[in-house]
Amino acid sequence: MRFTVMRSGSVSAAGLARSSGVGQIDSAALSAVRGSLPAAPAGVTQQSLSITIPLNYRVR
Repeated sequence: MRFTVMRSGSVSAAGLARSSGVGQIDSAALSAVRGSLPAAPAGVTQQSLSITIPLNYRVR
């Protein structure tokens, strides 16, 4: 999962680093980061932060 968080907390440029091969799982991963996060604390001067994280899903 790759995404960029703006200083305001909004998430942009969300995408998959690699597909799981299962459309529903890929959609769930994207939904996990869409929307917004809390705004950056005072003193943070970066306009945005690009993040790549692994998401592991287990199908039961």
